[in-house]
Amino acid sequence: MANAISRQEKIAALNTLLFLLTICSHLCQNGGMEINISQPDQDLLAKHAAAAGYDNVEQYAAKQLIALAHYGNLEFAPLNEDELNASLQMIKRGEEDIAAGRTQPMREALEEIAEQNGLNINK
Repeated sequence: MANAISRQEKIAALNTLLFLLTICSHLCQNGGMEINISQPDQDLLAKHAAAAGYDNVEQYAAKQLIALAHYGNLEFAPLNEDELNASLQMIKRGEEDIAAGRTQPMREALEEIAEQNGLNINK
């Protein structure tokens, strides 16, 4: 399925969410949330928040945690050798497709998917 998110992309997204969940393990004091995060992790979160267009880390982290909450219980495990090899083969095929010009701009692909599903993504 050309439009499906790859397993590797899912793993990367879920690992980001797992990171946010892990740093938020000290929760709930007086109905609020207090999180102790090292300075390097704060800097990394600030970088991701700014890149995603958020005004501050708190908004970004809250949005990511809410998204994580909707996934339910997830189990994370490293890829076994077969899964890793399959992922590396998919990456290699993707690189070959790029080199051979068998790709299209992301915006164009998203517009096609949206049109197929009756959605308008143009502002």
